[in-house]
Amino acid sequence: MLSRVRALLATSGRAFVPRPPLLEAGVARWESTHQLRLPEPFRRFLLEVGDGGVMPGSYCDFALHPLERMAGATTAAAPCPITRARLDERLAANRSGPLLPELGDLWEQTDPLHGSLMLGRYPGGDALFLVTSGDLAGSVWCLVDGGVPELGEGGQPRDFLDWFFHALTDLTRPDVRA
Repeated sequence: MLSRVRALLATSGRAFVPRPPLLEAGVARWESTHQLRLPEPFRRFLLEVGDGGVMPGSYCDFALHPLERMAGATTAAAPCPITRARLDERLAANRSGPLLPELGDLWEQTDPLHGSLMLGRYPGGDALFLVTSGDLAGSVWCLVDGGVPELGEGGQPRDFLDWFFHALTDLTRPDVRA
């Protein structure tokens, strides 16, 4: 997937401008400080693509924060309160309202949900989170509707690189950029 991300960035007319990548020592230092190994797809992005970046938009930007400025670092290693079993149960249920009502106001706190980092924002302003602990570690979530995972093939939560590729593909479509 990393090669697909690189190819998309090379052909997108610099629509998304990544910051310089981090060095292994910097990522390792952050991980040691926060007692957490970052999910591998996100770690690869930081080391080989960039430490965040921005895609200017006509309304507002699609932005990914640099690692050092992501909210939630102090609680990123704490257990995420949602398990894969709970997510699967709620996705399978006929429901109305929020996907996971038990999260309630947790997403809106100063620090994001335990076991996650705030990655950045979609152009419409919806916050993006990377789950960093538990059996959903590595999945990307959006704050829309009380918090929902970004889903891919077969309703599976997308990992960071898969999510980034599909988000950038969608955001660089001519009908979206206009």
